[in-house]
Formats: sequence, C-alpha cells, structure tokens
Amino acid sequence: DASVGRYEPFRFVFASEHGQNFHGYTTEKIVNAFLAGAVPIYGGSSQVGQVFDAGSFLTVDFNHPVVAYFSLKAVTDVIDDPAKYERMLHRSKPVVSDAAMRRFFSWHPAVWSRYGDGLRRQILEEALRLCHGEEAH
Repeated sequence: DASVGRYEPFRFVFASEHGQNFHGYTTEKIVNAFLAGAVPIYGGSSQVGQVFDAGSFLTVDFNHPVVAYFSLKAVTDVIDDPAKYERMLHRSKPVVSDAAMRRFFSWHPAVWSRYGDGLRRQILEEALRLCHGEEAH
C-alpha cells in the first residue's frame, strides 16, 4: 500500500476511520501505521483491542472532547518518554488474535479468499437496515 511508504518517515501516524465506533469497523489504516514502523494514534472502533495489542497504539475518541484531550495528551507523554515509545514500537506481535483478525478484516478483498467476507456482509446488512429505518444492532 502506498500509504505505508508515505508514513515511514514518521514516529506516529494518525489512523482515523471514516466513522468513530461503527461496531467492528476497522480498516487498513492502523495496519499501515504498524507496517510503516510507526506508533498508530487510532480513532475508530473501540473493538480494535480485540485484534491489536492495546499497548502498541494510542487511541483517541473525537466524539467526546474531554476524552479526546486526554487521549492526545497521552501522545505527548509518549514523546516525552523514549523508553515508553520504544516499548510501544517494538511489541513482539501487535496482532493478539488471529481469529479476530479474520473476523474484523474479512471485508478486505485480499482476505476474502482466505477468510471469507463475513464482516463485509454484516456491514452491508446493517446499512440496509438503517436505510429502511430499522434500529441498528
């Protein structure tokens, strides 16, 4: 992915999903940050910790300004503590669950042949329910 090359010069990468906290919606944005050798600052699904080691990235929630402030302050804390930055950067395995990885990334065409497309279908079904005025699950 071209994004990986663009991110390589940076110590941190802001990886924000198009929607905050859409149940299970996690894209390549956080993965690209890991592949570039940066610490992701992630804004998106609260379930991301089911796939990636929470100690290997920082989170920010823009839906709650006070929480966002303290989340962004955590970035400066990591900048000021080189040892903490190194621990975050050099986790032995940022992926904590292969099963969750399959479930969360099943929407991606590169993953379909290996894992199926369950989450993509779930997102499409959820979108159709919302379009028809039904309550989201």
